[in-house]
Amino acid sequence: MVSVGIESVSPQGLIESDAARKNAGKGGAAPGLETILNQIRVLKEHGLYILAWFVIGWDSDRQEQYRSTLEFADRAGVSPGRAERRTQQSRS
Repeated sequence: MVSVGIESVSPQGLIESDAARKNAGKGGAAPGLETILNQIRVLKEHGLYILAWFVIGWDSDRQEQYRSTLEFADRAGVSPGRAERRTQQSRS
């Protein structure tokens, strides 16, 4: 089993999660969803079970984001490890 921190399936959520900055030191911006799907596919081809971690509730997220996240997890064939609602208190 491998845990994968996807953070968000929305471009704005990836910005808010600071994924672009975290990946800048690794030579690029946050990967797109198709790249993530391909990376998950490769891991699964090697027999690994994927536990995916998402954060839901970024300032830009709307109700539809919950559905989009679950649809992405289903499309990728991964188990969502946790859906954590972000609040002002949890950001400090």
